[in-house]
Amino acid sequence: QSPNGGRAWQQIDLGSIEPVAMAISPNFVEDRTIWLGTQEGELFKSADAGQNFTLVTDKFEAINALAFSPDGTLLIGTMSDVETIESPISNLQSPVLSLNVVNGAVYAGLLDGLAVSWDNGRSWQSIPSLAARRLTWYLPQAADTWLTAGPEEGVWQTADGGQSWHAIWSDLPVLAVATTADKIWVSGL
Repeated sequence: QSPNGGRAWQQIDLGSIEPVAMAISPNFVEDRTIWLGTQEGELFKSADAGQNFTLVTDKFEAINALAFSPDGTLLIGTMSDVETIESPISNLQSPVLSLNVVNGAVYAGLLDGLAVSWDNGRSWQSIPSLAARRLTWYLPQAADTWLTAGPEEGVWQTADGGQSWHAIWSDLPVLAVATTADKIWVSGL
């Protein structure tokens, strides 16, 4: 964690927790809540800005992604669907590798493409121009300009809200992607 906007970092002792997904509460300033998900299907919650974590449930398949929907519901991307703490809410029937919320829409990077939900994850539409691509990152840059990336698929960009896409990095397998307002960094093998 960084107590000063990223100028310095402090390691948090998570004990035996090995998170692969994290979500920060949209009301973090007030509730100081952080959620962690593990490959073992465990969901942990901290109500003190990450100082202590409590196991909420271990009922899920491997948790790959966490995100808050526009209505504030915690969405949990598992190996088969998008779920909430209470129950599955969609019928994607595909491993969910990433979840991102942009401009009121929830985007799910799937083993076989990208899907979008306009109703907080209850129903999904496939984005056909990215079918059969494993997408592990989704990076909004502006209202209609987004990046997606997969470990073998490279980095793809849209400037028209997902209607069409073009490859901007396809030379090497992608390990990580980061952006600022004017630059894109890609780490490859």
